[in-house]
Amino acid sequence: MINGVEVKNDKLSILADATIHLRNGLIDCVEIWNKNGEDYPLDEFSNYELTQICRDNSQRRTILR
Repeated sequence: MINGVEVKNDKLSILADATIHLRNGLIDCVEIWNKNGEDYPLDEFSNYELTQICRDNSQRRTILR
């Protein structure tokens, strides 16, 4: 399991926590909780920012898509 991942898209008012569950090294399930209180979009969106939140900020990673 990978937790501490944040999904962000300002245009769609998305700021969400994500937990990624793995099975045999592959993604099995992704849980997403939108922290903004907005309804999470039902359709996939193509532009977002992923950040893995770490206690040590020098280990923090951000991926823009």
